[in-house]
Amino acid sequence: MVKRVITLTVSGSFGAGKSRLTYMLNKFLEGNGFDVEQEYLPDHPTKENFNKVIGKDFDLAIRSIRETRKIILKEQPTNRSGDVLEIR
Repeated sequence: MVKRVITLTVSGSFGAGKSRLTYMLNKFLEGNGFDVEQEYLPDHPTKENFNKVIGKDFDLAIRSIRETRKIILKEQPTNRSGDVLEIR
């Protein structure tokens, strides 16, 4: 069976906590048996590097994000080819 793809994109300004939230989502999803593929940016080129750097002081970072950020969850539908569909 071919699995359909869901792409989660975490966006925000520099230092907003994107990498920490991505780390948290990845850990949660993998821990619950999901097949997760993560794309890494040049500042964290591998999973090992990403986990080592982002996992450091994780509880403190999450507390800071929780206290200083607002998270907006937004669904964006696409067709089967991945093209974004407009919501009317």
